[in-house]
Amino acid sequence: MTGASVMCCIYGVILFATFFGLCAPGLNAVNRGRSAAVKVFSTIDRVPEIDASSPEGMVLEDVKGEIEFDNVFFTYPSRPKLPIFTNFNLAIAPGSSVAFVGALILEYHLSLMSLFA
Repeated sequence: MTGASVMCCIYGVILFATFFGLCAPGLNAVNRGRSAAVKVFSTIDRVPEIDASSPEGMVLEDVKGEIEFDNVFFTYPSRPKLPIFTNFNLAIAPGSSVAFVGALILEYHLSLMSLFA
């Protein structure tokens, strides 16, 4: 064994350790994506308690299609001290389309986009 072969082995070990260390952030992102996929697929595979296509159960006869929120208070379970809605009132007329958009939703979508970009 020559000195050159020993140096090549040492250099190879150093390169391996360096590249292995550089892979850690990528593996972290892969693991975060896998855990997010588990949540998404469990939601997709969930069987709802109410079967919308079943004729059984109570059928409402007089449905106007009007939706009204009156003094709604809402927080996410993961952030109970951060209220999303406080005394929220909204009346939605039949045939209307409504979307709830806010800074928290935008922040969530931006974090997802940066995760998969």
